[in-house]
Amino acid sequence: ALSAHKEALHLLVSAKEHHEENGGSKEKPVGEETAAVEMSIAWKELARMAKKGRQGAYQCFHTDRRPRKISVFSESTKRPLSLMPSEDFAMPQDEGQSTPPTLVIGGFTMHRIKNANPDTDTRAKILSFPKGSVRGDALDICTGLGYTAIEMSRRPHVDSVLTLELDPSVLDVCRCNPWSQDLFKSEKITSRVGNAAEIVKTLNGERFSLICHDPPARALSFAGELYSLEFYAELYRILKSGGTLFHYVGNPDSKESGVLFAGVMKRLQDAGFKNIKKAVRAFGITADK
Repeated sequence: ALSAHKEALHLLVSAKEHHEENGGSKEKPVGEETAAVEMSIAWKELARMAKKGRQGAYQCFHTDRRPRKISVFSESTKRPLSLMPSEDFAMPQDEGQSTPPTLVIGGFTMHRIKNANPDTDTRAKILSFPKGSVRGDALDICTGLGYTAIEMSRRPHVDSVLTLELDPSVLDVCRCNPWSQDLFKSEKITSRVGNAAEIVKTLNGERFSLICHDPPARALSFAGELYSLEFYAELYRILKSGGTLFHYVGNPDSKESGVLFAGVMKRLQDAGFKNIKKAVRAFGITADK
C-alpha cells in the first residue's frame, strides 16, 4: 500500500515480503507476530535515487537507514555489478506489469532487454529444449540471477538443478533480489561457486538429462575456456544419452555473434554432439547426445 505525505512516501508491506525482499537477512525488520511493516522514504531520497546516473534498484528499510543501491564491486573479477530494473526497457505488452530486474556486469546487461525482458528471455531458453525433455537432473552453467535454475526447478518433472557460478559477488546481489529468492529456498536447487570449466571435470558421466550453458555476453574475451572443445567434450561426457544441451551465444543476426555461432557449432560437432541447430528465438544453439 502507498500513501504520499508532504515529506515522505509511506509504504506498507507484509513483514514476510519485506524480509524476503531484503534477502532474508538477519536484519529482520519486525517480530514474527507483526503482520506488516511501515516504511517511509523521504522525497529528497527519491529525488536522489531518480537523479541521472543514480537510477537502479534500491533496498529500502523500515529503520532510519537510507535506501541502498544494490551495487557491489567484485573482488574476484574486478568488475562492478548492479541490478537494473527491466521496466526501464519494458515492451508495450509489459506496461503496468512487474518484470524481474536484470544483472549488469561491467556495463553489460546479462539478459536480453531489446524486444524482450529477463522473464521472456529465460522462458525462451527453456522452451528451446525439445518438448517433454525438461525432466530429470539439470545443470545450469553461469547462475547469474538464478532465473534459469529457478524456472527449471519449477517444472514438475525436473528432479534437481545444479547451478554453477564463478563469482560469489553475483550471489550477494541475488540475495537482495526478490525474484532470486527461490535460488536459496528451493529444495531442488544446489548452487556451487567456482570455475565451471574445472567443476564439470569432477562430475559423474551421464548425470544430466539437460544442460543450459548460459555464459555472459562477450564472455569469449575473458572466459574463452567456456567455448573450448575441451569444455564441450566434458559437457558431452556428463550429458545422458538422449539428453539436450542449450548454449546461449547471442543475437544470430549480429556480425560478431554470427561468426561465433559457426565456431561453436563446429566445436560441438567435434565433441560428439548431433542434431546441432540454432535456437533463434533464444539466441542460442541446441545439440543432442
